[in-house]
Amino acid sequence: MDSSGAAVTVDTSGCTQGVVQLDYAAEWKKSNAVTLKKGSDTVFEMTPNKKYTYVLASGAKLSGTDSYTLYTGGTQMNHSGSDNGTFAMTGTLTKFTDVKELTGGSELPDDDSVVTALVYSGSSVTATNASGGVVSNPSNLTISGANVTITASSEISVSGESTSGQLAVNVDKTAEPEGKVVLNLEGLTLSNSSAAPIYVEAIGDEVQISAKNGTTNTISDGTSHTDTYVDSDGNTNTVNGAIFSRDDLKLKGKGTLIVNGNTEDGIVCKNDLKIWNGNITVNAADDGIRGNDSVRIGDPDAADYSSLSVTVNTNNGSSGGDGIKTNSDEDGKGYVTINGGTVNIDSYADGIQAEQTFTMNGGELNITTYQGSNFTGSASGGNGGWGGGMGGNDGNSNKTDISAKGIKAVGVYDEAGTTWQSGGDFIGFLALGGLSIVAAITYTVGTRPYGYIGLGDISVLVFFGWLSVLGSWYLQAHNVEAAIFLPATACGLLATAVLNINNLRDIDSDRQNGKNTLAVRLGPVNARRYHACLLLGALLCLALFNLLTLHSAWGWLFILATPLLVKQARYVLRESDPLAMRPMLEKTVKGALLTNLLFVIGIIASKLMA
Repeated sequence: MDSSGAAVTVDTSGCTQGVVQLDYAAEWKKSNAVTLKKGSDTVFEMTPNKKYTYVLASGAKLSGTDSYTLYTGGTQMNHSGSDNGTFAMTGTLTKFTDVKELTGGSELPDDDSVVTALVYSGSSVTATNASGGVVSNPSNLTISGANVTITASSEISVSGESTSGQLAVNVDKTAEPEGKVVLNLEGLTLSNSSAAPIYVEAIGDEVQISAKNGTTNTISDGTSHTDTYVDSDGNTNTVNGAIFSRDDLKLKGKGTLIVNGNTEDGIVCKNDLKIWNGNITVNAADDGIRGNDSVRIGDPDAADYSSLSVTVNTNNGSSGGDGIKTNSDEDGKGYVTINGGTVNIDSYADGIQAEQTFTMNGGELNITTYQGSNFTGSASGGNGGWGGGMGGNDGNSNKTDISAKGIKAVGVYDEAGTTWQSGGDFIGFLALGGLSIVAAITYTVGTRPYGYIGLGDISVLVFFGWLSVLGSWYLQAHNVEAAIFLPATACGLLATAVLNINNLRDIDSDRQNGKNTLAVRLGPVNARRYHACLLLGALLCLALFNLLTLHSAWGWLFILATPLLVKQARYVLRESDPLAMRPMLEKTVKGALLTNLLFVIGIIASKLMA
């Protein structure tokens, strides 16, 4: 209103900074300062020289999208649209009405009490404010020995060295729902033998860890943790990372950050983890980088990723975990995205395990797993090979269920948003389906049916063995492992044995009618020997698979079918009359079914008992 009480319209159409309109519930006397703070930073302050009921505030540090805390006369204020003292801007000009004192609110902290720098030195920490003065009673954090807990939004420079220190963040989300803490690492070497050196218990928005240009910073934990946290379900869990955050975490800066996770994981974030830039190396006893909801590497709005390099090592020779991993199976979560930079992974288990999807929009990715599975590529390299890597057993008899794939995900996407599994696989399986139909028809139809020139057996091995088993495996795992050729071959050999019995039964009539099946070409004696070889070969393939991959007593369950197959082989070798093969057709089918069924039960049992 103007001096006469008439309403005044404020034109903010050309304004590039935030404008705050405050409508107080009661009149304030002059000299009561109006202060707007974002975390510990003062973004606006003025001292009226007259009593006032309305305030119009604007400044270069005010934004139309941020949230602030208002103090009047040193007292924290509230307004009609909030119950916790948060003044959230909703545009360039935001009006707040019924502004009055917040019940239970805080007093305006003295800037001299706000810590802006921490220097670790052995078992102690020195805290200083923006003026360089030592702060003995900080308003934005607490200190106990070498353990620091940040309790208010802050931007703090951290340096020095300690082997028994911890830097924790625990900002009340109710008091600061948009709380943010920025940790500028400027030559910090921090380790702790029994707890996470950097731990985030709570933050409203996010914690940012920035490795400053020209500095090297090392964060290491010990070989065991005693620190715990209680999750949202009330369960007590051990903190299992050198850097561990229960809320959103962002890594940035142009310096070097080295993280050594000697207990289990290197970097763990229970929500969203962003790695925007910096030279980051993670060495871990188990998983290297783990974000529950997501892991994003490279700021999607950046144009230059030359300062972004991520190196992950979880291959410890006889143990280790995944390189980069997400866990959440909720819609819109559980994804890994690489937008740029260079990512090198040497993992004992999976290179990248995304619970939902993996997307590569740019950059260079190199993966080596413990079993020698390699993936090298860039986003511009097309879709082929994203799922590269062989999995299964890792050679350690104590851990028979390790997966060691290059990339493991439900969906793998390129920068265009197309999925290699969905688009490429659909066309591939459609082609295989068409080929199978053609093979079935031309087996006995046409001018030269291949079933009558001795090629029926190889066709059964290919379509009933290799393609059916390997195709089923690929649909579930999105890769093809060399070891799976063994059970696929066994299945194909057993199916071929069924065909061979049929051909042995009809060997005389086929010869008379010019149908040169493989049994006709081999002759009665060799065809019967060939049948025994098919059954023996199937058993050998299954045995090799168990020896090389399963390493389980349950994997030998198929041996129970051996007496039946041996009995069938001896019968076929003994009987020379083709008509004697008639009852063997049904028995061969049952023998093949029993062998395959016992093998499958053995695999399931070996996994359940592992």
